[in-house]
Amino acid sequence: MATFNYKALMPDGKELKSSVNAVDLEEAKSMVKAQGGMLLDISEAGALDKEIELPFKIGQKKVTSRDLCVFCRQFVSIIEAGVSIVQALEMLAEQTENKRLAKALQETRDSVETGDTLAAAFSKNPDIFPGLFISMVEAGESSGSLEVAISRMAVQFEKDNRLKSLVKKAMTYPIILIVVLIIVVVAILAFVMPTFVDMFETLDTELPIMTRILIGASDFVIQKWYVLILAVIAIFVAWTVFSRSSQGKVIISKAQIKIPVVNNLVMKTACARFAQTLQTLLMAGMSMMDALEICSKTMDNILYKEALLDVRDNVSLGSSLASELKRTELFPPMICHMVGIGEETGNLEQMLESCSNYYDEEVENATQQLTAVLEPAITVFMAVIVLVVVLAIYTPMVTMYDSIG
Repeated sequence: MATFNYKALMPDGKELKSSVNAVDLEEAKSMVKAQGGMLLDISEAGALDKEIELPFKIGQKKVTSRDLCVFCRQFVSIIEAGVSIVQALEMLAEQTENKRLAKALQETRDSVETGDTLAAAFSKNPDIFPGLFISMVEAGESSGSLEVAISRMAVQFEKDNRLKSLVKKAMTYPIILIVVLIIVVVAILAFVMPTFVDMFETLDTELPIMTRILIGASDFVIQKWYVLILAVIAIFVAWTVFSRSSQGKVIISKAQIKIPVVNNLVMKTACARFAQTLQTLLMAGMSMMDALEICSKTMDNILYKEALLDVRDNVSLGSSLASELKRTELFPPMICHMVGIGEETGNLEQMLESCSNYYDEEVENATQQLTAVLEPAITVFMAVIVLVVVLAIYTPMVTMYDSIG
């Protein structure tokens, strides 16, 4: 399949410059004319005109929840103005700054032009468009309320982006402090400690164990720095492989719900995401079984993911959702009670919305609490490390001055 660059005059009077992927020139012309525009010029793209595909998407910005939220809002506004879906996708693909999203929208537009449904077209890029979004689009197409479904997804992506931002904010400052601490320690070992080594060698007394350890560490950093770099790379690769393995995900998830303060944030984040996702899907007319399965896929913690799949199986056999959530022992009593009231009164969606709003605020409080605990803890740890280094350097000097005195 080749790429063809074209220039066309659109029905609104604007000149459009873009490209299409087609088998030959005639098919490319047909695809352009299908958009309702008047073809002005078309030619096959040369090697220098084509977008270069880099391995592992190097240099390409990741598509975030915020990007998808903006896309959903713009898409709804355009199609509500009477623009066709194909033209809307074309317009958004041109103005979207994120290259990965722009390319995915272009491919979606091409698929819709060839006869695919919008949901089927989006599903061809599962790494860009999540399953929840595709399911909502499919439900919207089936019910004839596509604009409503995508508007709800805009709200969903907005809340999801807010949750991720809060968690990221809680972890950013501690990570920066740890990195600064590592840099300071390495700088002391590589540049400060060698200036004292010659003086220490002139002492006739045995050096303290802290000083000897520091000198050994300094020699290691200076002479075998490459081993240190290789060790860091090895640890990073090992952690990446471990965290992506099935066993690693289980171990990390169990640790998350057992570590004080962290477990509070993990629980409230999972509750907020569960409530808002389930409410969005149920309001779109999706069945409870399908909604619970999709909810499980949105969970970051594997224990919550497996628990929701188990809840789905038991609810399909006749159990109530509230009782099954309580049985998992992962969801707090409040959300279980609220879901139970919603099931009894027939206002489950409304109760889930209330839970979502409540736990959104709780996530922010848990984030502030985590930050309040981590910041002083890491600061004290840094102070201890620096104090140990200072004592290791100056204790022999004090001993030397005492002997001279």
